Amino acid sequence: MDESQKTPPDKYAPTAPKKASPAKSMELMPYVILLGIAVVAGVYTYFDGAQWEKSVLKKPELSLREIQTPPSIPVIAEAEEDYVPSTAPMLEEEFDVTARGSKVQSRIPEIRVLFKEGDKLLLRLNMAHYPKARFDITFSKQPIDGWCAHIGDSPSNDGWRGDRMQFSNDAEVHMGGKSRNITVYGNDYTQSKDPNARLGGESDLINPGGTTTVTVGNGYVSWDNHAGKKGEIKSEYLFALEGQYDAERKGPNDKIIYASFNRVIAPSDREADGCVSRVKVTLAKK
Repeated sequence: MDESQKTPPDKYAPTAPKKASPAKSMELMPYVILLGIAVVAGVYTYFDGAQWEKSVLKKPELSLREIQTPPSIPVIAEAEEDYVPSTAPMLEEEFDVTARGSKVQSRIPEIRVLFKEGDKLLLRLNMAHYPKARFDITFSKQPIDGWCAHIGDSPSNDGWRGDRMQFSNDAEVHMGGKSRNITVYGNDYTQSKDPNARLGGESDLINPGGTTTVTVGNGYVSWDNHAGKKGEIKSEYLFALEGQYDAERKGPNDKIIYASFNRVIAPSDREADGCVSRVKVTLAKK
């Protein structure tokens, strides 16, 4: 019968459901597979981020904008924030690191408490207007061991060297261990000079019950245990606080450093138990 002679079907009459042909099902298969992959990836990302948030954002009053970036989310913490910079030539804030159960905050906008639980403390320092930071670190009288103090140029610094490929400018300094030492590691660019990125350090520096001063600035770190041991390192591979180019960020480096006590900066099991008791942080314009 010619197509033009067929009687048009009644549009209101019930019709039998159409069965998808095998060929049509095969055409849809790639889209079904892609949808499944997207769902699995979304669930993985959610729970991975949730685990990081559970381990770091333990205080509900802190937001992601105030905490260092989880390794799986490449968000950059900017130095210029919504706050009025301090104008004093010098700023000081002291923290009782071992004070348990207390809510620790900073009165100074340039210094933010990102994490405080038990004897673990994590700080974020905005050095956009204060290019030098001094840490007077007082140690408990117990034997020194573990990861006592850690100062880094990246929110993902986790000790030894490197930061999970978040920043190229990721120099760091850590203190502790049974040798009571300080160790200084340069940023990623150091590896062209030394694959281990180690710039220096000193053993038997920390004295139980004593205070060691560590000062950091652009391309600079120094230490003094006030008992005859002191040193300093000046290097282009150290802290980048003047907007140097960062290859992994693909732009200028920020002017932020991080400091943690009785733990490393990034979420990790690298910790110490009551090693540091107090720390005084001083920011200076000169």
